[in-house]
Parts: sequence; C-alpha cells; structure tokens
Amino acid sequence: MVPSPEVEGIRDLAGAYDGATARLATAKQRLLAFLAKRGFVYGGTTPAGNPRKYWTYDFLRWLDKVRPEDDGGVRTLAALRNEVEAAAEARADLLSEYRAAVDASPIAAEVAALQSIKGCAFALAAAFSAEVGDFTRFRSGRQVTAYFGLAPSQRSSG
Repeated sequence: MVPSPEVEGIRDLAGAYDGATARLATAKQRLLAFLAKRGFVYGGTTPAGNPRKYWTYDFLRWLDKVRPEDDGGVRTLAALRNEVEAAAEARADLLSEYRAAVDASPIAAEVAALQSIKGCAFALAAAFSAEVGDFTRFRSGRQVTAYFGLAPSQRSSG
C-alpha cells in the first residue's frame, strides 16, 4: 500500500524526531565525558541506596556548582551545556510538531489505541502506525509482526 502524502510526512517527522533524540543523547554524552575527563564525578547513592541518576534536578543543581580551574574548561563546560539545552529544545519543538501532525492525520485513532499498550509511548505508536498504514490489511497480530520481521519463522522437526 502506498502511503498518502500526509502519512509520508509523518514518517519523515518520525525520522527527524529520532535524529533529534540521537543528537540530544550525543550532546549529553559529550558533556558527561568532559566532566569525567576533568575528574568531576556525580555519584553516590540516594537515601534508598540506589545509584544517583544523571539529568535529574539534583544532577543539574550539582552541575551548576561544577567549576573547572582553567578558563578553557569553563568555556568548554558552558558550550557543552548550551549544546545540551539547544538539542533538548529542538527535540521538544519537533515533538510538538509531530504530535500536531499526527492529531490532524488519519492515523490519529490508531496511534491513540497503540498508546494503550504498556511501553508504547507516542513516538513509537506514531512511527509504527505510519509504517503499517492500514491495519485492516492484516488478519492477525502474527501477520503484523511477520511484516516487520519480528515473528520467528523457523519450521523444523524434532
């Protein structure tokens, strides 16, 4: 089935959103690598004994207190923080455009239904629905999974 131009646009938005997510992850990793290289370690455990997580409110408060000793380090840290913030903002803007496009498209009902499945958030549901197109062309869930190559197809005797 050939997707409509509207659905094809949603597929393009899905790719752009995935790219923005990858750029944000890369920016965060670069910042964490810089901190590790300079010996700034955010660690320890929470009061419950769990390891402390990055990119939480507490981590960002800790990051505000990090002060490299040299001017180059200060400038690099600022540049890396700006890179993370810009990537996060670009991703958020793209997500709002993506949501608006899906809400105005013929696949909005399928996306809403797929989101009721545990672990299937908006981005996955929208990309999956745009890729499948018309779910009525499949007779069962097995056919859908086979379409994506997710169903094992080995047939062998004991």
